[in-house]
Amino acid sequence: MNLRIALVLVPLIVALLAFSPPAIAASPTISIDSYRRCKFNVIVPVKVLNANAVAGGSIKISFNPSIINVQAVTSGQFDTLTSNVDNANGSVHVAASRVDAIDVEKAVLANISFVGVAEGSTSLNIQNASLNFEDGNMTIPETADGSITVLNNDSATDTGATTEPGSSSESPGDHDYADSATTGETETITSTSSNANDAAPLSITIGSFTTYVNSNVSVPVELLNANDVAGGSVKITFNPLFVNAREVVPVDFGTPIANINNSAGFVYIACASPTAVGKETARLANITFEGLSEGLSSLNIQDATFNDEDGNLIIPETTSNGEIYVAARTHSPPHLPAADSTTLTIIALFVFSAIVIVMIYLIGKYKFKK
Repeated sequence: MNLRIALVLVPLIVALLAFSPPAIAASPTISIDSYRRCKFNVIVPVKVLNANAVAGGSIKISFNPSIINVQAVTSGQFDTLTSNVDNANGSVHVAASRVDAIDVEKAVLANISFVGVAEGSTSLNIQNASLNFEDGNMTIPETADGSITVLNNDSATDTGATTEPGSSSESPGDHDYADSATTGETETITSTSSNANDAAPLSITIGSFTTYVNSNVSVPVELLNANDVAGGSVKITFNPLFVNAREVVPVDFGTPIANINNSAGFVYIACASPTAVGKETARLANITFEGLSEGLSSLNIQDATFNDEDGNLIIPETTSNGEIYVAARTHSPPHLPAADSTTLTIIALFVFSAIVIVMIYLIGKYKFKK
């Protein structure tokens, strides 16, 4: 009896193991290590774990500017980088992207070079972190803050982190020090889902446009009630059968990071400015589209998020999608412009004069023969 049960159960167990569902990929995490340094530079990598599908992202890091300052922000493993350093208020915004997924488990979004200003300790607080995938979809990652302790030159030997710039071989917390002080840590700024100053709600809009096959049209991405906005990101989808995006042109927020994917029909834009734009109506960027074939393509706004100069999150209350109609060119025969009255008068006088001259010549010739 036991043998029969075993003969039945063993195949069932094997079948269950063979058809078990695949493991769910771990969510991405952004982390910063902890460092203890004397008064000289330390390069801090911003690490992304479980990064395989990630194609870019943006982050704000706050710190105590009386303890450390940012000297430079350099690229990690993402091709395009933009940054906004505000040492007066103790923050740095970083946005980085690439055209495809990074396809590694551990990656470096960017490297931040800090210099010690005074002895003490400050946290490195991660705020407003977002990552995007190759298809433009966004995710909010888990975060692990770091810290920097600045020692004076008479203190104990430097025991700072040894991670090289751009390296991703370490895991979060590799350099956690028990004597890390809390003095001078910055207070985390709480993100809000609306304008921090209770001004009129932000709106993002795209209009309606017409172009021709094989011709370009410039499409502005406009923000209304934009006074407090200092940057943001948006994904715009379109029908790649009718139009393709050719370039993203900066307007009011500096040079944007753009990820154009004409195969999937979307363009992802991220911009950052050191200060608020200070205008009621502002343009995030202009997108140049080319008409491919006759038809109508909607321009749909997705995943729109913005921030003020303090890093507070601003979600647009309304979005107004746009469209592009691509018309076929008609080849009408060329025509001359209509002549005005002065031109006609000159032509008439010329013809009349020619007739008079010919008549005088003929009369003279007739009299000569006589």
